[in-house]
Amino acid sequence: LWRYAKVFRTLRPFAYLGFTAKPNIYGSMAARTVRAKVINNVSGLGTVFIKKGPLTGLVARLYRVAFRTSSTVFFQNRDDMELFIANRIARRNQSALLPGSGVDLQRFNPRQSARPPGPFRFLFLGRLLWDKGVAEYVEAARLVRQSHPEARFQILGPLGVDNRTAVPSSYLERCRAETIVEYLGESDDVRDAIEQADCIVLPSYREGLPRALLEGSAMGKPVVATDVPGCRDAVDDGETGYLCEARSAPSLAAPPACCSPRAS
Repeated sequence: LWRYAKVFRTLRPFAYLGFTAKPNIYGSMAARTVRAKVINNVSGLGTVFIKKGPLTGLVARLYRVAFRTSSTVFFQNRDDMELFIANRIARRNQSALLPGSGVDLQRFNPRQSARPPGPFRFLFLGRLLWDKGVAEYVEAARLVRQSHPEARFQILGPLGVDNRTAVPSSYLERCRAETIVEYLGESDDVRDAIEQADCIVLPSYREGLPRALLEGSAMGKPVVATDVPGCRDAVDDGETGYLCEARSAPSLAAPPACCSPRAS
């Protein structure tokens, strides 16, 4: 907070735009010391609101203080917005819905070249966090490969991120040794990996509006995601992809109802 205040005293900005939790909280508080207008973007609620506990209440109080004088608080899905309003963290007259961070459609678009022949490829795209559903993705891969051993399951995203739900590298190494998944590392340009995939998968526990699903959809790929805030906003269930139950590998691995023998 002191470091934010020091920067503001030097820059004397007219307005401040906060994005993600700490900038939204500490930046907004510091902006008031120089009477800068404040606009916030709540891009997602993160682990602290997924695993509720004492920290959840503390963060909620900090948000409430930080947003007290904000001009506008943008949310990326309606569930997050209604949660903050119901808990009096933000006021309805200052809240607005912003449908995600957006995707550059000049960069992310369906490519004309055909994918090389080969087995069906699923791609998990995101930070390697338990809250992103990495364990469910790996277990679903085990289940699917019992009947479709040729299917490939890939993971692309940073490992060892600074987060209390980060997946340890030892877990990923065990999965690779069992040849359950392929780890592609991380990349600043995910378009080639998306192009080579047949389906983008994000079994997250909660999101703002996930870029992985937006980028995959923009490139014409079907997506599979969980029926949770944020993910459900990025999928037209049964049209652009499918929604499954959160925290459930069997649900993630199961064929959609429209593809089952009963439905047909």
